[in-house]
Amino acid sequence: MPPFTYEPYRNPHVGSLSQLLMAPGQIEAQRAQTVGNAQAQAAQASGQAWGNAIQGAGQAVSGAIQQATDPRRKLEAAQLESAMLENDAAKQRKADLIALDQAMSTPGGLDAVLKAAPGHLQPAILKSYQEAQRIGNDAKASAQKARELQQEHFGYLGAQIKQNAYDPTWALAAIHQARETYADDPALLKQIDALRMQVIEQPESIQKIADAAILGSSYKTLLTPQAPIEHDPTKALVTREGKTIVAAVPKVEEPKTYKVTVAGPKGEKLEKLVTEAELKAGVPAYQEPDMARADRYLWSMAPDGTVKLMTPQEVRQTGSAQPPTADMRNKAAGRELVAKSISAVQDLSQRIITKVGPTQRAEALKRGADAVFGNDAEFRTYQDARMGLAGNLAVAQQGSRPSDADIKAIWLPLVPDPYRDTADSAALKWDLIRTMSNAPPSEGGGAPLPAGVTSFSTAPITRKPVTRGR
Repeated sequence: MPPFTYEPYRNPHVGSLSQLLMAPGQIEAQRAQTVGNAQAQAAQASGQAWGNAIQGAGQAVSGAIQQATDPRRKLEAAQLESAMLENDAAKQRKADLIALDQAMSTPGGLDAVLKAAPGHLQPAILKSYQEAQRIGNDAKASAQKARELQQEHFGYLGAQIKQNAYDPTWALAAIHQARETYADDPALLKQIDALRMQVIEQPESIQKIADAAILGSSYKTLLTPQAPIEHDPTKALVTREGKTIVAAVPKVEEPKTYKVTVAGPKGEKLEKLVTEAELKAGVPAYQEPDMARADRYLWSMAPDGTVKLMTPQEVRQTGSAQPPTADMRNKAAGRELVAKSISAVQDLSQRIITKVGPTQRAEALKRGADAVFGNDAEFRTYQDARMGLAGNLAVAQQGSRPSDADIKAIWLPLVPDPYRDTADSAALKWDLIRTMSNAPPSEGGGAPLPAGVTSFSTAPITRKPVTRGR
């Protein structure tokens, strides 16, 4: 422990003289030091405040940059912006729909609608109207084209029936084809079935049905009366199977003629055409008035059938007549060929029309259907031969070929029809045809008579009543 040192009491506030003299300076110095220290502390605090402010701004800028570059922040901002845009678009669409509905309710057509609609909707409205109109026009054109093609199809079927003489077999075959074509159209199929029943129950209505179908198509020209086609008698009428129905008539060549000068009835000078044979036999030449009048010669047929030149006096003495002309000879040969044609077609008919009553019609329908598909040549040949024989009968009776309409209306019904005639009526018709054509009976005494009939002119045909079931 150090030793205690004693020091005398000294007043802290009173010092020596030198200290008192120096006290004011020290006070001023202390004051200055205090002020300086305060100023320094203030400057330091101010610097710290500015530094903190700058540091806070930097941190804020850095945070904003970091926030802007953050992917999650970008996605959230994009979603928010998209939602706002969709909301605005929905509001705009709703407003457009209300405006469009009001415009569409405006009477006056497209012009009134465009005038009432907002300006930004007018191009879309105009374009939609134009597109709708184009589609509607295309639909109408397609429907019209479909109707025309349907009419053309039915017209073709009607033309086939007409070209086959309104044959019931062809009619039923055409209706069957139409049913297969329009099987997916119930309304049209119902009409086709009604036509089928009408054809079966009323075969005479086939022509009316076929002509109505033709009239609505391009085949309607078939219904216009055509100029009759003259059949060349020098060419044979042959079926598709090669069987000759009507033989050719040899053409009689007209003799070659020469112009000569002869004397007329009063001695005048005349030009005359004479044949080569006449020239060889000698033709009286024209003589001048001072010469004797030449005798006249005429072609005449003697009673024994020889043809030669005769004077008028010889003609009177022998009872000769005018010889047949080429036209007369052609007609005679034609009548002989008609008789042969009648026999040929009648023989074929007797193999086709063999029954009586409804059984004959049923048999005809069956064989007709086979003929359409090429399985019954005999039936097909007879149907074609009927038209040819009807034309020959018309020529033989009238001397010239009538129109097709006259043949179908007058002469064709006379030739037995397997759909409408029976064995009884066919026998009567063949006997009538031979009588009208002055043709001899067929070999064997003509067509066989039905049971119970002894003569076509005296014995009536007994028909049994037919009961039709439903």
